[in-house]
Amino acid sequence: MTKQLRWSGIPSILGGRVLPFAFLLHPTGALDQLRRTPYTLVHILAGTALLLLLLGLFGAFAREGTEIKRVGLLGLLIACIGTVFEIGYLLVDGFVAPGLVSSVPAHLHAADVHTLLVGSLGPVGVTFPLFELCFVAGYLMVAFAILDAHVFPRWTGLWLFGGALLFGPLTLLPPFVADLGAALLGLGFIEIGYILFFKKGERA
Repeated sequence: MTKQLRWSGIPSILGGRVLPFAFLLHPTGALDQLRRTPYTLVHILAGTALLLLLLGLFGAFAREGTEIKRVGLLGLLIACIGTVFEIGYLLVDGFVAPGLVSSVPAHLHAADVHTLLVGSLGPVGVTFPLFELCFVAGYLMVAFAILDAHVFPRWTGLWLFGGALLFGPLTLLPPFVADLGAALLGLGFIEIGYILFFKKGERA
């Protein structure tokens, strides 16, 4: 295993640790809580974590090499597209939503901000659920590819499988579900990063 491949484990571990932390910081209650939270910073943190996970994902596929089948490569492509748009949504939400809450009553909840945000973006906002489903499909295919290749421990694929189902539909499910999904994704990528960095090429 090349030195570059080994060091791709570091962003995987960092992203796996930061993503659940960012979503724990994300406000889910009344909007007065949102106004007191560094909302934009939390979303930048979450978007950065997803970018780090993407780097770790490339490292994982490079580690599996010829064990990966075409469906796994297709899953990688779809997961990349879904992840990029998840990052885009988080950044748009982080920078646009704080301006929206200044004109709405404080007794509303943070979930209402999403409705306001999607409405303010027009046709672009309608596409968010589509790309979230893309995220889910891509990571489910990635999880199956990891389970099939037997290069990483079986638990790695199971963590990613659960994370894809619970974290992918970010705007469609209750916030606590996304928190759990972020934790599962984090566990999977921490395990990937650990193996990439410490195992030095042997099969898990």
